[in-house]
Amino acid sequence: MEALAESGEAFDCVVSSEVIEHVSNLDAFMEAALGMVKPGGVAVITTINKTSRSYAEAIVGAELLLGLVPKGTHSWDKFVSPTRLESSFEEAGLEVTALRGFAFDPVSKRWRESRSTDVSYGMAAWRPRGKLEEGED
Repeated sequence: MEALAESGEAFDCVVSSEVIEHVSNLDAFMEAALGMVKPGGVAVITTINKTSRSYAEAIVGAELLLGLVPKGTHSWDKFVSPTRLESSFEEAGLEVTALRGFAFDPVSKRWRESRSTDVSYGMAAWRPRGKLEEGED
């Protein structure tokens, strides 16, 4: 992804779903990913929050007890709080527009929207356009 960012590519929408909790250098990844959002464009990131509940559900529950994902898939040290993610967006010049929680039901094996962001969540942000050029509406 860094090579794509270095090429100067820019997009109306950049999505990173369930990725950032696995990268070794969060700051470099976020700089590259968010740097590719065009003015007026949107970035959407889903990830796992850094809470004791997320440790219990994502690592103990999903990995160790239920075997929904392979053991060792997640490292709690790499989980990212919404506050930390929001800071990354702001540092890149984006404005957060939405924060939503997600919950996995292991019985139905389906995801649903949740009021809680304690475990999994998604955040969206947009890059404001610059001043309108002469003749633009």
